[in-house]
Amino acid sequence: MNTGDAELLTEPDLEDWKSCHTADLAHVAALALPHHGSAKNSGDPLQALCPIASLLAHARGRRRLCHLCDLPKGCATIPVEGGTFALPLADIIDVDEEKARLEKTLGKLQKEIGVLNGRLKNPNFAVNAPEEVVEEAKPNLAAREDEAAKLTEALNRLAEIG
Repeated sequence: MNTGDAELLTEPDLEDWKSCHTADLAHVAALALPHHGSAKNSGDPLQALCPIASLLAHARGRRRLCHLCDLPKGCATIPVEGGTFALPLADIIDVDEEKARLEKTLGKLQKEIGVLNGRLKNPNFAVNAPEEVVEEAKPNLAAREDEAAKLTEALNRLAEIG
């Protein structure tokens, strides 16, 4: 969560900010403090509002208080200029349900990949099928393989959670 330019050092300012973000604070895994606001935003009261936050980023002096390897396992990470945001998925999604959904989708994709591979490797397909059908099958296969790789990566990340 990015605090922006908010001055959060005093209790009234911190309470105003908290009232706007109460629903999200329990899920914040990263606090991003811009370089021009770090001195005003850093402090134990702000950190206490986000109990599972494992990254409190201070841009002052380009100092990091946490490295990506220190994030909780199973976090979705989003790289942005100047840092990385992390979202602890185990607290937000039903991991077993998501694994089952991804495995089902991956199974369907693998069948489609098998069919497309079979067509493209069959010499009769290239001879008998219209040229545009053959040419369409190649990028379709590449897209399905790319999607399957992404789903496999997602399943591997979920396996880290449990």
